[in-house]
Amino acid sequence: MIDRVFVIGLDSAPPELLYHEFIDELPNIRRILERSIYGAMKSCIPAITIPAWIVMATGKTPGE
Repeated sequence: MIDRVFVIGLDSAPPELLYHEFIDELPNIRRILERSIYGAMKSCIPAITIPAWIVMATGKTPGE
């Protein structure tokens, strides 16, 4: 059972850059990913920073 959740959000960071291209240059992030469950999150359209963070935190659309 998971008893802790830690969310790292990197605004404007495409996942493929973090997970593949620069992973060897980010040893602390690599260690976190190796011991974690992770994935990309869906955002709102258009993915504007403030509404996008609220969508990801609440799971609701900007209209809700």
